[in-house]
Amino acid sequence: MNNFKVFKTVHFSEEWAKQITSMHHKEHNTTKGTYMYYNVVNMNYDPKHHFYILGVLDEQVIASCFVSTFEDYINEKYIELFDEFLLSSLIVDKDYQRMGYGTKFMDSIIKILKEENAIKIAAFGCENSRKLFENFGFIKDEKRKSFGSTIPGDDSDVYYELNLESNFYMVPINKDDLNFVSASMMREFHKHFKNTENLPFILLPNGPMYRCSLMNNESFDNASVKIVRCNKIAAGYAHMYYHDFDTEYGQSDHSVHLAFYLDEVYLYRSAVKVMVEEAIEFFKSHKQNNNIECIKVNLDKYSILMERYDFYKECLLELGFIQKDNALFIKNVE
Repeated sequence: MNNFKVFKTVHFSEEWAKQITSMHHKEHNTTKGTYMYYNVVNMNYDPKHHFYILGVLDEQVIASCFVSTFEDYINEKYIELFDEFLLSSLIVDKDYQRMGYGTKFMDSIIKILKEENAIKIAAFGCENSRKLFENFGFIKDEKRKSFGSTIPGDDSDVYYELNLESNFYMVPINKDDLNFVSASMMREFHKHFKNTENLPFILLPNGPMYRCSLMNNESFDNASVKIVRCNKIAAGYAHMYYHDFDTEYGQSDHSVHLAFYLDEVYLYRSAVKVMVEEAIEFFKSHKQNNNIECIKVNLDKYSILMERYDFYKECLLELGFIQKDNALFIKNVE
């Protein structure tokens, strides 16, 4: 097992191609087809989107897997940020099955894709591979029939997905992250609100509007805007600001307000947790000089897409917030 090496490659010899083909022939009891033609064509045409992960034992390929990224991204500028991967043509040589190589190979695949910024790994599992996926925590979804523009090669293949709660963290706003987040917000607005064609163009939200709004919010002395990142990617933002006032009309507000946005790809509890932790630090940093008492989050239709309400509600309750009404959640900070 020590001589078994696993690595990513977009180049391999003709001999390795023959060995991969031979593995498929043995597995499927046939001598027809190379099983690699379309994979190699795609890899040669676009190696940034497609590559192989090989398992080699003493110079012989005994395991292979073709990997492709989620290709529904349009802007090539963000190609290095791709974080959703599809496994296909996964195989271990029949002569080396049930010897631990499949487990070692899958473990190495996940580690390699984590280094590639993966937060999601998917596969269409055939009957022979489903147990392996399930042993590594992949979740089966029999209703899903595609991964972006990719569909399974066999109707009996079942979709599996492994979500990796990756390294979410907060950074100050910057131009590139603002562009990424504002473009995401604009796309989601137009996707979820289909009646936008009935609105005058001048009233429609756009990227520059979202970008200017976030930059303007950051400029106030009582506020902070931070970008939520997942590894290399800007996944959303958190806007924190405090109020500390009483009016002669009986109005008062002594709290930190937290508003946020996450792209729908990054709806992870750990992402919400780091935003709340950032708000707690913001609260503590201003507590000494201001009479602030708690953190407030309003889950209303003006701050989030309402179909995400249940997700955010569960996250906030898990993080110690108390629900005051349908929209308002409050957390007391000791």
